Amino acid sequence: LGGRDGGQACARRRAAFGRAPTFQNLHLWKRMTVRDNVLVGAHRSLRVNLAQAAFGTRGGRHAEQAASERADSLLQLVGLGGRGDQLAGSLPFAEQRRLEIARALASDPDVLLLDVPAAGLHPHDVQELLALLKRLKETGNAILIVQYPIEFMVNMCHTGNCLDFGQKHLEGHPRLSHPHDVV
Repeated sequence: LGGRDGGQACARRRAAFGRAPTFQNLHLWKRMTVRDNVLVGAHRSLRVNLAQAAFGTRGGRHAEQAASERADSLLQLVGLGGRGDQLAGSLPFAEQRRLEIARALASDPDVLLLDVPAAGLHPHDVQELLALLKRLKETGNAILIVQYPIEFMVNMCHTGNCLDFGQKHLEGHPRLSHPHDVV
């Protein structure tokens, strides 16, 4: 990304490269609040030093308030507005998936990486997820999605690549004239 290879870097370094992943298996802190889960994702952009945090200085309180407002804004964006004080583990699975996306967005990534975001979702929840991803795309967010089956991607992507064990088989706009046209 941007001429830098961070593939083998630790998560902190990959975040510094502007990548924010979500995973097929959720990685949430279920006994933390929904808002706190998003705030964890904002750690890279928080500008508070140890003294400000430890002594509750005005600058530290201001940064904390701004981060909390940003978290609430992201929760609103993903359809979880007003749910910030709930425990993350109390949310239904589809909402936990959207919470993970909000947490990734909190780091202000250059590219949002989504690993099979529709895995385990009910068809209605898949449609809500698609609507969210389209809103993100319209706001200029770059999104890289690993997903199967391909039907999820057809109306979503500018460009698609079909890989099988690392070998590229197809590249271009993912159009299907019939659902059985998938290679």
